[in-house]
Amino acid sequence: SLLILGAAASLFYVIATPRAQETFTDFYVLGSEEMLEDYPRELTLGEQAEVTLGIVNHEHQDMSYTVEVRLDGEKVQEIAPINLTHEGEWREKVTLVPAKAGDDQKVEFLLYKGEGIDPYLTLYLWLDVKEAE
Repeated sequence: SLLILGAAASLFYVIATPRAQETFTDFYVLGSEEMLEDYPRELTLGEQAEVTLGIVNHEHQDMSYTVEVRLDGEKVQEIAPINLTHEGEWREKVTLVPAKAGDDQKVEFLLYKGEGIDPYLTLYLWLDVKEAE
């Protein structure tokens, strides 16, 4: 009976003790149909493409974010501050306009939390940019 009492006490502890809150931030990029697909892959120089960036705060506190957009290693846009309450969501369209032709140009979307100097999350796409004919 002591064993049963110990097992019951352990079960009560597991049920009564809340798990540590998982804290994280969702960061995503959506293609042309606001889906996780149909991303721009090929452009002609002078042409532009549009994607939608999104952030959802699951940090259990108010957060401030910064998004930096880089095209082929060069910073082309910064969006800040993005202030979100817990479970708050932000979405914004971002226009990409490559400045030079070339294949495999990396488009990076860097998410910073607070005053962080290192990106919290990084997403990327690859673009092939052809010369205009």
